[in-house]
Amino acid sequence: MSILNAWGGRLVLAACCLCLPATAQAQAPEPAITGTLKSIEAAGRLTQITVTDDQGQDYQVKLNARTDFQIRGSGDAGFVVPGQYLEGTGTLTNEQLFIQNVTIRPVMPGKRSTRRGGIAKLPPRPGQSKSAYMVGGEIEAIGPAPDYPDYTAVKLKAVRGPVIMLEKNYQLTVISDNPELLAEGATVELYGKAPPRNGQFNASGVLVKVEKFDSKEILGGDE
Repeated sequence: MSILNAWGGRLVLAACCLCLPATAQAQAPEPAITGTLKSIEAAGRLTQITVTDDQGQDYQVKLNARTDFQIRGSGDAGFVVPGQYLEGTGTLTNEQLFIQNVTIRPVMPGKRSTRRGGIAKLPPRPGQSKSAYMVGGEIEAIGPAPDYPDYTAVKLKAVRGPVIMLEKNYQLTVISDNPELLAEGATVELYGKAPPRNGQFNASGVLVKVEKFDSKEILGGDE
């Protein structure tokens, strides 16, 4: 199991080639090092970060193709707009899928999402509704729900299925692997078994926790 899955990251369904949030309960590993993001150095496609732990020790970590790297934080409703990639799990009722917890994987201005969307029923699990589904896809349109004035209706591009209904006061999480969204001062968890050598830590996983993302800063426009 990858660290991303343990963080509630991606679950690949071979049947429909769909990348969606992991829904099975997983025992998350303990980070080897927890600290604060001190600095970011970008050179071409390579990004190196420096993390300082609570003892004042610095660790240099290179983010490469082998690193499970994720930035995670809450977000505002301005992320739920056409062109952004939405993921969620919900309960199917009367051909409508009601979702309380929403994940957005932001697509930067001028870019297009490369993720494939789809919808699939969740496997049975104790305490879970038999009508639980997970869905993911690029947002094509949003608007008010005619019969539910406090809800937001979402249409996903090239995804056939029920109407997606975001519940009132839905919770939104932003997840990205884009180093451009890194900010100094964020909390960082480093995962890996190899001990640090000369201040270098060969991390198998890096989780950066941001308190909240601002859609206007990342996507531009009005919230």
